[in-house]
Amino acid sequence: MTGRGPNLDFRRRGASGRSGDLSRTRSGVHKQLSRRLAPQQEEAENAGQLLLEKATAEALSYKTTAEAISQKLKDTQDELSRKTAENVRLSEELAALKKSHSLNCASLDAFHRLGYDRVEL
Repeated sequence: MTGRGPNLDFRRRGASGRSGDLSRTRSGVHKQLSRRLAPQQEEAENAGQLLLEKATAEALSYKTTAEAISQKLKDTQDELSRKTAENVRLSEELAALKKSHSLNCASLDAFHRLGYDRVEL
């Protein structure tokens, strides 16, 4: 395919106007762009690596926090179980004391009815 004018004959001349085919010119432009963009690409890769490291550290921090919360919850549940067991024991002891107190009051009333003013144990 040839065009009109000296710069449109792509088979004979590249886009730069020099002798050569279009693919060689594209290759040269690609190499030139690659050289220009290499520092930016490296900077972007370094920034990406830093972001990855930061995200990893943050995820590890969240994991550590979650583990600490989980352990605290387990400890709290264990303490609640111990206190519940102690509460049941104290409730049973209180019920026994109330029963004993009722029996003592009934016995004291019986002694008073029998005429005893003072009871020595």
